[in-house]
Amino acid sequence: MNRLAAACLDRPFAAVLCVSAACHAAAAWSGVEPVGAGVPSSSAPAVEGMRPAKGFVVTDGEFRLRISGWAQFRYLMNFRDNPAPDSGGNHDSGFASGFETAKTRLQAAGTVLDPNLRFRIEGEFSRTSGEFGLLDAWSSYTFTDGWLEGATIRGGQFKMPLLREQLVPDTAALTMERSVVDSVFSQGRSQGVDARWQDDRIRLTGGLGDGIGSLNTRYTSSSESDVALTGRMEFKWGDGDWVRFEDSPGWKLSPYAGMAGVAFHWQHSGNTATPGSGSPGPVSQSDLLMYTADVTSEGDGWSVFASFVGSHLSGDNGAPGFDDFGLVAQGAMFLTGQDEVFVRWDTVFPDGNRTGNDPFNTLTAGYNHFFVPESHALKFTADVCWFLDSTTSNSLVAARLNGRNGLLADSEGNQFCVRFQLQMMF
Repeated sequence: MNRLAAACLDRPFAAVLCVSAACHAAAAWSGVEPVGAGVPSSSAPAVEGMRPAKGFVVTDGEFRLRISGWAQFRYLMNFRDNPAPDSGGNHDSGFASGFETAKTRLQAAGTVLDPNLRFRIEGEFSRTSGEFGLLDAWSSYTFTDGWLEGATIRGGQFKMPLLREQLVPDTAALTMERSVVDSVFSQGRSQGVDARWQDDRIRLTGGLGDGIGSLNTRYTSSSESDVALTGRMEFKWGDGDWVRFEDSPGWKLSPYAGMAGVAFHWQHSGNTATPGSGSPGPVSQSDLLMYTADVTSEGDGWSVFASFVGSHLSGDNGAPGFDDFGLVAQGAMFLTGQDEVFVRWDTVFPDGNRTGNDPFNTLTAGYNHFFVPESHALKFTADVCWFLDSTTSNSLVAARLNGRNGLLADSEGNQFCVRFQLQMMF
């Protein structure tokens, strides 16, 4: 056994290096196109994640495989006045800092037999355990003629077409992390099917899936909904195609364009229980309705975005219903062709019947430096988040603390987090 093969077997992560080495070796053999990362192209296909000039592409005519990946490395400093005590009742100093590999992902995408028959597989290494987990796994087909021209059907695991902020890729977002509103209301990934139709101005998408919180679940899982429907309609104006709205910046010298969208999500739960659980009594029934509207506008070195989201959760047996809301507004401006400043405000409004029903406000301001003009391939971001309110006074926010956005539990508010990030794509 040669040393390369032994290294792949001895160290799991070394397998990633072996894949990269194999790609370069294949280039010397035949049929390989080494391409640069993150460079925009006006001929980009419509399906998300299938843009050229990103990763290493292997093709033999009927098949095409693109291997790519990216990593986000961060340093964070968090300042709190009254942090929650540990299990022993002790408080820390209110200051926490350190490095973390926030997100590290590998992707494989391409076409099979027909350029319109596409697939995508994406996974992420856990930032706490290092274990590799599945995120995206789907295949799609795009019709190019007949009465279905412009339509795409897709099946597998992917993000349902609901919140605009969530649909922008992690690597192309304006700020280092999505808003607190997104962490509360995000649809995340679901297993299901969807269909999309678009022309030069209008895009319609509808999907049938397993509901919110159904990443990597079996059909018998009680965490899945019994039925879930999602629909989104978008209208764009100005110059440029749909691809320009796959990221947040309004690059220097780019023409003016805008997009408005509305979407809904409805799911019913309670008819599916875990088989053999032995739990007595009826299964609780519930219905969740979510709705959102958003607008994006960008031009020569500037961009603005605003969105509203609402949700209505109803239960059975006289259980109270809840109506919760969220707002996000952000803007950015390029100082040079490679330097961008931005600001964002978002707030979460819980239903008045919830135990913690105070609004939760966040202000974020920061700076992006793009090492390559008009490319996210190598990007440095620095920002400051001011969490004005306490997490204990908002039950929606308290239930979704994950530390990814720098927000930690506290009971007084006025929490600050200073964040630095280097992003690299290949």
